Amino acid sequence: MKGIPTKCSRCGAPINWKRSASSVSCEFCGHLNTLNTKPFSLTPISRQLEKTFDPVKRVLAKNLQTLVQKQNVLSNKQVPWKIIDITTN
Repeated sequence: MKGIPTKCSRCGAPINWKRSASSVSCEFCGHLNTLNTKPFSLTPISRQLEKTFDPVKRVLAKNLQTLVQKQNVLSNKQVPWKIIDITTN
């Protein structure tokens, strides 16, 4: 299988892996051989998320900016207020 060494990295003797083992000692020299695994990296995932969500963030930022501008226009206008007495019938 890919990433599973078949020979000892120290002496080159064949090594036999148990099914769920992540390391095995060489029967010839005693060297501890480990699987050739790379640590899990979030970099590719974060790049894909940026590609996916950056356009959405831009649209939301533009919409927010538009809403704030409209709010400023409305708050600068004088709105006539009429107080209605709801206690009388």
